[in-house]
Amino acid sequence: MSREAKLKALAKPLLERNADLVQLGDMIVMTPLKHVLRTIYIGRTRTADMFHPVWAIYPLCFPIDSRPYSLGDEITLNRYGLWMLDHPGIADDFADRVEKQALPRLRVIEALDDFYEFKADPSEPRPSLIGRPLVKMYVDAATGRFDDASAIIDRFRQNPAEWSRMTVTPEHFGVLTDVFQSALQRDDRKAVAALLRDWEGFTVIHKGLKKHWQPSPFPFELGS
Repeated sequence: MSREAKLKALAKPLLERNADLVQLGDMIVMTPLKHVLRTIYIGRTRTADMFHPVWAIYPLCFPIDSRPYSLGDEITLNRYGLWMLDHPGIADDFADRVEKQALPRLRVIEALDDFYEFKADPSEPRPSLIGRPLVKMYVDAATGRFDDASAIIDRFRQNPAEWSRMTVTPEHFGVLTDVFQSALQRDDRKAVAALLRDWEGFTVIHKGLKKHWQPSPFPFELGS
């Protein structure tokens, strides 16, 4: 059986029990999909049939064409157990663990403001937005915190080595420090929204999410 077929078999019980989930290869995505990607990522390992599942939340306006720059946590089988695609009963175990460890968290993060409040909480697992300044910059901008977003761009201007370690090309960083920051500083909401929406579209296309994406206004466009 191919890995693709094994992944479909693995996810089958989980999808049957949760109508808001769809499978896209090695990702299981929660719908509706607007501004925040909420996903279960079935990661590969060096062993062919072993996998490493994690749940992650990710702002679509952070343009990326590879694995999401995840903010989340791993999904554990048990203290010593290994996730193996060919283990008997693995699909039911996977569904049970995802439903207990991941879905309750993912379902409360439908909107960008939910994402911000959730990841600003230092009690949550893995690095919060405080530890992910580049992600925080996009979320700040998308939720109308223009001054905060601009301040983070200034921080990266002053410390080029900091942003160069992240998943941002020099070309995109040039757009951030020139066009985008200028729009933020002018409080040009139309220009900020246009750039964020373009970046969302980039992520959606490169992650194969277009069929499930529901484009919608950003919070600051609604006056919130």
